[in-house]
Amino acid sequence: MSTWFAILELPFLLLATAFGFLTARAVKSSSIWRGMTFIALGSLLMAVGHIIMMADQLLKEHLLTEFLGNVGGAWAWLVALCTSWLFYGLGFFWIYEALPQKETELRLVARSHERTVDALHHSEYLYRSLVEAVRDVIYTLSPDGMITSLNPAFELHTGWSRAEWIGQPYAPIVHPEDLPLAMERFRQVLAGESLPCFTLRIREKTGGYWVGEFVQTSQLRNGEVVGVLGVCRDVTDRIMAEEALRRAHDELERRVQERTAELEEANRALKVEIEERQRIEEALRRSEERFRKVFEGAPIGISITDHSYHLVMVNRAFSTMLGYTQEELTTKTFLDITHPDDVALSVRGAEEVFGGQGRVGFEKRYVKKTGEVLLARLTVSPLHGNDGKIHWLVALIEDITEHKQAEEALRESNERFRSITQSAHDAIIVADQRGHIQSWNRGAQLMFGYTETEVLNQPLTLLMPTRYHEAHSRAMARVTHTGESRLVGQTIELMGLRKDGTEFPLELSLAMWWSKTGTFFSGIIRELTERKRNEQARARLAAMVFEEEERRRLARELHDQIGQLLTALKLTLEAAGRQPDVTSGGKLEIAQRSVEELIRRVHDMSLDLRPPMLDDLGLLPALLWLFQRCADQTNVQVTFQHTGIERRFEQEVETAAYRIVQEALTNVARHARATSAMVRVWADSSLWVQIEDKGIGFDLNAKAGTTLGLTGMQERARGLGGDLTVESAPGRSTRVTAELPLERRVKQWKLEEV
Repeated sequence: MSTWFAILELPFLLLATAFGFLTARAVKSSSIWRGMTFIALGSLLMAVGHIIMMADQLLKEHLLTEFLGNVGGAWAWLVALCTSWLFYGLGFFWIYEALPQKETELRLVARSHERTVDALHHSEYLYRSLVEAVRDVIYTLSPDGMITSLNPAFELHTGWSRAEWIGQPYAPIVHPEDLPLAMERFRQVLAGESLPCFTLRIREKTGGYWVGEFVQTSQLRNGEVVGVLGVCRDVTDRIMAEEALRRAHDELERRVQERTAELEEANRALKVEIEERQRIEEALRRSEERFRKVFEGAPIGISITDHSYHLVMVNRAFSTMLGYTQEELTTKTFLDITHPDDVALSVRGAEEVFGGQGRVGFEKRYVKKTGEVLLARLTVSPLHGNDGKIHWLVALIEDITEHKQAEEALRESNERFRSITQSAHDAIIVADQRGHIQSWNRGAQLMFGYTETEVLNQPLTLLMPTRYHEAHSRAMARVTHTGESRLVGQTIELMGLRKDGTEFPLELSLAMWWSKTGTFFSGIIRELTERKRNEQARARLAAMVFEEEERRRLARELHDQIGQLLTALKLTLEAAGRQPDVTSGGKLEIAQRSVEELIRRVHDMSLDLRPPMLDDLGLLPALLWLFQRCADQTNVQVTFQHTGIERRFEQEVETAAYRIVQEALTNVARHARATSAMVRVWADSSLWVQIEDKGIGFDLNAKAGTTLGLTGMQERARGLGGDLTVESAPGRSTRVTAELPLERRVKQWKLEEV
């Protein structure tokens, strides 16, 4: 029975021991700690005694007395029991001593607990007040993403009531683009990760969004995550401010870069400016040198004058112009050397330039050192100082005394020209590049019948027949576009139109000249009506003279050759009639030969007058026949050169060319004592004939008017509008050159020539 009681009591003792030790550790009072420790030790000793007692009983039951037979179980249990009660007594004694003090401590602990509870309630009140009053949204989420709590700031920021969202998932209130980030952050918080702040866009009840900055942490209970606690602050303004700040920062960066670039550019520019300034200084130095060289070497006078009109600097040309030295002029004012009548003009010009009116120009008179007057043209310009103000005047002085004299001479010349043109019998007309009349003299008025008032600024076509108008327009257009005129510098003949509508022949000499105002044409027109009559009369006279010359030559030929043959024939026939028949046969034979010679001479004379082949075959065959006949009859060998005469020409031209060559070769055979001659004939716009011999020559003045045939040759050429020249001298060869125009005897203005 006692054994089982000891077994049952043992756990309680062990528990008491453990309680004592734990209480001793928990209680901070040293007396109670010692008391509880002794009580625990007493309980332990009593437990040991019970164990010994139980062991004694068990050993006895298991027949182990041999091993413990010498040990008294009862005594051991008794010692343990006494010792445990001793420890109990000491423990309770110390506890008893510590109870009043502990009671005081317990009261203090109780009061502290009450204060703690009050503080907890106050802290809870403060927390609730803070949560309710804070403007940030404070919320809690369940692990499945449901909203479990919201503070009143939620309603302020979103416009929703809390009741509308508590118990709802948080996802619909987040901007769709930010939802993946929100879910990822929610997952990380549930996983216990520590996250930095992040921003999401939250939907408002009105449909808009605002930007919230979120801080989230996990809620733990017994070490397990039971939810998420988060705080959201409206940072829309801050984000906007940050965005503005970012833009401002970017702008600042851009401006800094620009400014840096500008500074770099400014540095480069400064470097360039320094280099440029050095170059400018060097250029200025060279410029000053050049200025002095130009100033001193200028062909016109240059002076620099200050506000008091003193000549600060003058160049050599100006001093030479006035007869002073440069040093003498720099002691004077420009008023001292100005003609008294021009002083006011000079002062007014100077004051205008000093007054800022820019450059001025005028003419004035200077008085030279010798007292002579010099007329000058001045160009006065301002000269600025470093302060930008006008401090000096620079005058360029040109001596125009001779120029003025030339202008006066030109004016007088123009007056004389006008007097001459107005008194001239020929028409003198000036037209501009449009073909309008600008000048009209009295001769033109008498020739055409128009007064100057009627024709000024009228077209030249007023003076032309209608058939010339189109050609005239083409010519004026060509002159305007190319400057080319085919008629300038020529003297041509054409028809003019009077005011009464009658046409008349005229001769025009055309010139073209230029001025600042444009291109002008001047024409001198001479009426040819009377000259044409004279030319026709002269041509008739020349024809009569030529015809008379031909008659004399023909009479001479008939007298010298045919007359002699006929006289001989007459004498022969008379002798034959007086003599007997025996001798008459010989006389008749002589008479027959004389008749044959007479026939031959008459045939030759007819060929000399005009060979038939000239009409039938043309000039070239006729000349070849003439050269062969000349060689046979006179032993003069002819060398012939020709170009472009294989064709036929007008009958008058061919006849004149043939007769000139024939007459020239006759002179070579009769007078030059030459055995050879050179004949050249070529054609371009005229037919040219040149006969040259290597004979003795003759004196042109001494032979003038003789019967060498020169007058006849000249009349033949001039009758066709050409000319003939003779070059000869005693002891030298003779050259005859004739030009026979191929178009008309007198050059006319053709429409295709315009």
